[in-house]
Amino acid sequence: MTKYATSIPKEFQYKIPWEDRLLQILMFVMMILTFILFLQLALGYRT
Repeated sequence: MTKYATSIPKEFQYKIPWEDRLLQILMFVMMILTFILFLQLALGYRT
């Protein structure tokens, strides 16, 4: 039990920040893509 308990925090310490960073990057990319898509739609409707 103690061995298992000590091994979990280390995994979380290494895994969570990287996954959070990946999630942030994914969200950022999705925001940019949706923004470009909306811009294209707006420009398409204007012309």
